[in-house]
Order: sequence, then C-alpha cells, then structure tokens
Amino acid sequence: MLVYDGCVQFEVVLAAYFVQQRGEIMTYGLEMRDVRSAEGFQLRPDHLLSELDPEAIDAFIIPGGQPAGILDDPILAEKLRAMNAVGKLLAAICAAPIHLSRAGVLEGRKFTSSVYLEREGDFTTGTYTDEDLVQDGNTVTAWPNAYVDFAMALADRLHLFVDENDRDETVRVFREFKRG
Repeated sequence: MLVYDGCVQFEVVLAAYFVQQRGEIMTYGLEMRDVRSAEGFQLRPDHLLSELDPEAIDAFIIPGGQPAGILDDPILAEKLRAMNAVGKLLAAICAAPIHLSRAGVLEGRKFTSSVYLEREGDFTTGTYTDEDLVQDGNTVTAWPNAYVDFAMALADRLHLFVDENDRDETVRVFREFKRG
C-alpha cells in the first residue's frame, strides 16, 4: 500500500484489515520519512517504493488524497507499469485512479474516480464509467463511498475469504452493518 502526505486512510483501512487476516500489509513511500494522512495520522512507510519488487507482491493499493504531491512521480509511474506488466492487482480509490491513468495502466480499460469530472484533464488514459466500483482486468477503482465494496472486491480477487460463509458474514457485518 502506498502512503503519502494527505493520503486518505479511511478509504483503505478495511481493505488492509482484510489482507492482514490472511497475509501481510507492507507500506511503501516515495521517501523514508513520516507522512501525515488526511485524517491527521502520522505514518511511516515500511519500504521505499523504489525498492518494490513487482514479483514479490500480490496487489498494490493506492488510497485517495490530494494527487498533486505525487502526480507524475517517475518512480510511482515506473512501478505501476512494472506491476501491471506482470499482472499484479492494482487498486485505487477516490482520486488515486489518476496515477493509474497517467502511468498508462488504464489504457483500454474502464475505471471510476470521484474526481474525474473536476479533474478530467488529469486522466490521460482509460474510459471513465460513472459507477461506484469498476473492475477491469487487473484493476479495481472506486469512489470513496464504496470503500466497503472496494475492500470486498480486493478480498474476493485475493481469495481472502475462507469460504462462502465467511464472505457472507463479512458482508452482513461490514456492508449491511448487522451483528455477526
């Protein structure tokens, strides 16, 4: 998972929680320094993004936030293209699909983003679809209000549920807000 100044942590916390149940979350940053999330939490990446080995991960998650600080970062674009080339799951929520688009990852694919209409010029590839969640190939994109569906889609794609009963209970608790 990418962490950067202004990243919106709430959009990816549930996805990270699901991954932690069966695997490990590693955070990556453009620099090895503390960053502050949009919610005010101080975060320190586990690794530099430049050190990420695309073969060593199953998925890469980019939280939304103000894209300007990392827009067109050459390391981010290079790593996104490398992960895409080997078919890794790439997930971006809220404004984060901008980075997938500008790296060329969304070429020939559908996507969604809550900032598309106000920042249409920042999207250079892909076809915008006005839906809360869009899955196309190895990409998953979502609006921030769909953070539960985003997390569920990642869990499905990464085979994180033990069985259908586990998935159904997760839906009841996290999407329907009913007791387990």
